[in-house]
Amino acid sequence: MAKATYAYLLKDADVKRWYENVTRGLRVTADVYLRKLGWVCKHLNLKPKELLGKSEKEPGILLADLVAYLECEGKAGHQYFTFLGEEGCEYLKDYLESRLKEGEKLMPDSPVLTPKGAPFKHETLIGN
Repeated sequence: MAKATYAYLLKDADVKRWYENVTRGLRVTADVYLRKLGWVCKHLNLKPKELLGKSEKEPGILLADLVAYLECEGKAGHQYFTFLGEEGCEYLKDYLESRLKEGEKLMPDSPVLTPKGAPFKHETLIGN
């Protein structure tokens, strides 16, 4: 069943029907969607039916409200550290070396990923 925090949403017949339809695919997906719905409703102080009843222009305003909330929480646009496995490190090394071969000067403050002219690396069998 969904995370207990948002289980109260399932008391609404429409939400419950939506949740059960999603569980026909994967239950974990339904649980994630229910948590997201609960989080959005909680932070916008809305009920699910109120959220659905908004006009077409209002979702943009609601999205702006959510972004503002996340910015106040310090969760917007900040750099953060993440970790790569051995294979990911190898791909990153190859990518950075290719940038060096093309004449780019990499400095400690250079971005790791660049949109300008950087080819997208596509691998179909990563992890095999």
